[in-house]
Amino acid sequence: MLPIGELFRRLDGLVADNRHFEFFWFPYSDVGVCKVLNESDEDAPEPRSAEEMRVRGEKSGSDERAFAAINAVLPYAPFLLRPAHRLFSSLMPGPGRVRWSHEIFPSPRTVRFNEMEYAVAYEKGPDVLREIVDTVRKTRINTGFPIEYRSVAADDVWLSPFYGRESATIAVHQYHRVDTARLFDACEAIFRRHAGRPHWGKRHTRTADELAQLYPQFDAFRAVRRKLDPAGKFLNAHLAAMFA
Repeated sequence: MLPIGELFRRLDGLVADNRHFEFFWFPYSDVGVCKVLNESDEDAPEPRSAEEMRVRGEKSGSDERAFAAINAVLPYAPFLLRPAHRLFSSLMPGPGRVRWSHEIFPSPRTVRFNEMEYAVAYEKGPDVLREIVDTVRKTRINTGFPIEYRSVAADDVWLSPFYGRESATIAVHQYHRVDTARLFDACEAIFRRHAGRPHWGKRHTRTADELAQLYPQFDAFRAVRRKLDPAGKFLNAHLAAMFA
């Protein structure tokens, strides 16, 4: 856990010095909770079975139940936002451990939520994140979840959010019983101003015309899709609006 100002000053080094680096920022707190994943030569416990992993992924402990309960209350008690975010930040860090990759990469998510995630150019990431947090604070948007920030290398996949550019991804979450409109609309407006590309499996409102401006190979992809699936068998209403 680092003070947010120090975290931003060290960000490039933390990204460069670790195989995987990300951090979480509860917007009404002043610290970031950091997470690093690196290869290790240390011994790990016997790997868990698929069934053990399934049980682990669905098991909800007292911490998760308390987190869900506070999130359910926050919309009716906004005066709790700052102390709740400070509490969540202090409780989130855990001890270092050595595990097999299939155990350490996935994180159980037993508290239901809705999510929006966008990728922006890496060099824009810190400013975009600060703008989001400033907006959340100034407009008193109510949320009990942290903002998640990570970096991803550029690739050559036509519809990848990381096509042709090193990127920072910023994900915002909202408890499933809370209306997402204020938080997601405010964040998406910021992402739009910074040429953000949406995560395809999460919430966004971008149209086909907008997406064509963000993805240089968008029309080429649509042409291939039409050739391989001319009857639209693999399209639902949502996909048809973007790719038909």
